[in-house]
Amino acid sequence: MSISGGGLVARALKRFGLKHLFSLPGHQILSVYAACLDEEIDLLSTRHEASAVYMAQALAYTSRQPGVVLLAGGPELTNALTGIAQAYFAKTPLVVIAGANTLSKRDKGFPQDMAQLELVRPFTKWARSCHDVRRIPEYIATAYRHALRGRPGPTYVEIPYDVMETKTSSRGLIFPGRPIPLRSCGDGDSLRMLAGLLERSKRPLAIVGSGALWSGAEEELKAFYDKTGVPLFLTSGAMAMPLPEEAVYGLGSIGVSRPATEAIVESDLLLLLGTRMNFNLGFGQPPFIAAKQKIAQIDIEPEEIDSNRRIDLAIVGDLRTTLHAFNGQDFALRPNLRWQRRLREKAGKYNQELQAVAKAARTPMHPLWPVMELESVRSQDSLLVLDGANSTLWMLMVARSRAAGGVVLSTRGELQAIGAGVPQALALKRAHPDRQVILHTGTVPLGMGRWRWRPPYGMASPSSW
Repeated sequence: MSISGGGLVARALKRFGLKHLFSLPGHQILSVYAACLDEEIDLLSTRHEASAVYMAQALAYTSRQPGVVLLAGGPELTNALTGIAQAYFAKTPLVVIAGANTLSKRDKGFPQDMAQLELVRPFTKWARSCHDVRRIPEYIATAYRHALRGRPGPTYVEIPYDVMETKTSSRGLIFPGRPIPLRSCGDGDSLRMLAGLLERSKRPLAIVGSGALWSGAEEELKAFYDKTGVPLFLTSGAMAMPLPEEAVYGLGSIGVSRPATEAIVESDLLLLLGTRMNFNLGFGQPPFIAAKQKIAQIDIEPEEIDSNRRIDLAIVGDLRTTLHAFNGQDFALRPNLRWQRRLREKAGKYNQELQAVAKAARTPMHPLWPVMELESVRSQDSLLVLDGANSTLWMLMVARSRAAGGVVLSTRGELQAIGAGVPQALALKRAHPDRQVILHTGTVPLGMGRWRWRPPYGMASPSSW
């Protein structure tokens, strides 16, 4: 029995547990479309290639597995490049599979002939072209491995049209198993030093980033909070994690919430848990973070340690594994109840101020009023998608963590491209039909997302959803 290259793509993805594949049709990849019917993969088509990439990113946030997008070559790939770059700067695991012209037509002036690998390499962790039909499963497995391990990011597999259409015997084909995360742990001496820093600290604060999400560290974070009483501030991808409201002091970008900003400034010990010392933290420099403040960092990437500022205690390791080891140590910390109470009082007073502004009679209404109403109807398992610039800041001022839900910030990462919200919200609803999915967006990204989206058969369009 024979199988085409496109059939091998679909079969390999199915064996890796993929349920939803995002794409826009093109002649180079039609054999994959046909195979998705046989493999029962939910294939969703969009009006714009960037939307397909954004949708795949959204499902990566909830599945903790690489999202997968299928593209034809040439202009389909260039249209998708902003989405790929967004995933690269946001450190989101993504597998991009693209068609391409055959080698025999290269450099002859054939339509859509271009150096695609050179185009994507600056925005991917790993990019290769597969020219042997029987090695397609191997290349896809390698793309998964690079996307998921270490600091996550997008990868790229290019399969020329003739390889996609080639048929080969299914006998003797090798399908590698789905790669699993490899978890390293900080050493015992470093963990004991961290305990010592916490014992001496009077005003500790933990800033939790995307590394916690991809590590799957929510249970360890809850145990860390119970053991130490250190307030958690969720930023970037960590906002998508389900965590009880009582353990989380704030959400969003630093500077959005006045109490959170003041807490960072007043803290004598900052714990960076799976987050980088980038613009979100004022690059670790005064006046936002004083030179005298102690900083401890747990990160999976050694090269990230000491970026922009020298760290007092560096621990290299997977956050989930490292926190689990730390929580299991035999020591007792007495939480600083005065510090906790002070932070809660400040947050409560600030929330009252916001409510007073929101409810004040005025025309037009204040932007705080609709976001407070929206926050009040969010369920515990809700997925809130935020897209835009200034519009997201209002929502982040009032949004709270949910025990079984999360907040997906479409613009996270240094690129901060808008327009992903509509496709991301629809992708999440497609994958989680029984959960509440809410999109909060500005007018410009709403318009961008609407014209980019073509709903598949049986799914409501944005205008009626």
